[in-house]
Parts: sequence; structure tokens; C-alpha cells
Amino acid sequence: MSKTIKPLRSLFIGFLCAALLFLPVPKASAASMVEYALLLVAVLLLAASAQDADLPPGSQVVINQLDLSVEGARAANLVGNRAAELSRLSKAIGAAEALMGMTSACGECGDLRNTLQQIIGHAALLKTSAVGASGTCQPNGIIQPNEQCDPLAIPTGCPVNTTALTYCSDDCLCELAFIP
Repeated sequence: MSKTIKPLRSLFIGFLCAALLFLPVPKASAASMVEYALLLVAVLLLAASAQDADLPPGSQVVINQLDLSVEGARAANLVGNRAAELSRLSKAIGAAEALMGMTSACGECGDLRNTLQQIIGHAALLKTSAVGASGTCQPNGIIQPNEQCDPLAIPTGCPVNTTALTYCSDDCLCELAFIP
């Protein structure tokens, strides 16, 4: 019995070694880890400064969702689950845009809006790098000819209007933040 198991064991070990050698193993890139660290710091700054701001009561729930979405995207990136990473980054961008709308009625929320704009920009950058290059939006801090604005640029390129709040979305388009 052992004479037939020994060759099968050797064959199995050889197959396993070949699979480990040739099959790609998903890894999180060092650049994305730095970007996730920046994004997490921005979310922590947002949570700290939001406590002093005059925001609607539901804003804390949205801030918690934003934090959980960013943490989930980072965890999905670590294990190489691109679908979950993209889903959670999209949810984080949506939460940041919802918070941007909640700040539109707040007169003293300029720093909070700037932090939200940076969160949208970093999440868009991570989303673009996870998907691959985008033809319409490259969040890199420079407004390109095919972009209305850049979420990482300071200023973003969106018009500064006293009657309506605008911000740069993850699609590099200037959007209006409606007063809730």
C-alpha cells in the first residue's frame, strides 16, 4: 500500500509546488497601502471636526458608514478581492457626497468640505487604480483637458459660487450639493 501512496504523494507535492510557482497570488501594492493610510487619516480628521460642526442629526450615521466603507475597502485590498474593494470604495464616495450635501447648509463647514473633497479624491484615485486607467477621469491633482475638475487638485476647478455649493465628483465633474 505504501508503494502506491509514495509516488502519488510525490506527484501531489510536485503539482502543488508548480501551482505555487506559476499561479499569480494577489498582493496589495505598497502604493495603495499609502493611499489607504491617507484616506483613513482624512476620515479620522473628518470625524473629529464633524463633532464641532452644525450638521444634521443623521450625519454621524453617514460618517460611521464612510469609516466602515473605507476600512472594508482596505481589508478587501489586502486580500486581493477587487470586487469588494470597488464596491466599498463606491459606497465611501457615496457617503462622502452625502455628507457634502449635509454641509451645504452649514456656514462654518469650509474645513469639513475640504476634508470631504480630499476623501472623494483619494477614494477616486484608489478606485481608478483598482479598475485600471479611466478614459475620462484621472484624479492626480492636475485638471486634464477631458476633465471639468480634479478631486485632488487645490482648488478643484469647480466654480466658487456663493449661492450654491459645488464639489468635484469622482467622475471629475462639478456637482451641486443640494441643501437638505
